[in-house]
Amino acid sequence: MGEFIPVTDLDALEEAKPRVVEVGGRELVLIRWRGDVYALRNICAHMSTTLSLGTVMGLRTGTVGEPAIDDATPVISCPWHQYEYSLGDGLCLTDAGLRVRSYPVAVEDGKVSVDLSGHRAGRRAKDPAAAAVS
Repeated sequence: MGEFIPVTDLDALEEAKPRVVEVGGRELVLIRWRGDVYALRNICAHMSTTLSLGTVMGLRTGTVGEPAIDDATPVISCPWHQYEYSLGDGLCLTDAGLRVRSYPVAVEDGKVSVDLSGHRAGRRAKDPAAAAVS
């Protein structure tokens, strides 16, 4: 495993609002969602535009006329062409051939750290404050 680099305070992250940080020469977008913190490269794989202006929401499921939202599966939607990416692993839900780089995140003592050495691989960093509330 690589080294976790401190990037921000947990309190600096607002729920479902992307925040851009620069780490090791890379621009990342951090997202706090339902007690978890996610880190993705701030580049849409579709047209190389920024993801940080995108919308964060639960995965849209269901059918026409009976829509549903799966809050357990958060996504970010690119503001330009609405390509959706899973926050958990960076996979594109709009085009299976695309992916955004995702990074492991650790939250400890109110500090958010990111490991640039590898992909997130489905791990989530729990926000201890949110976990205590739920």
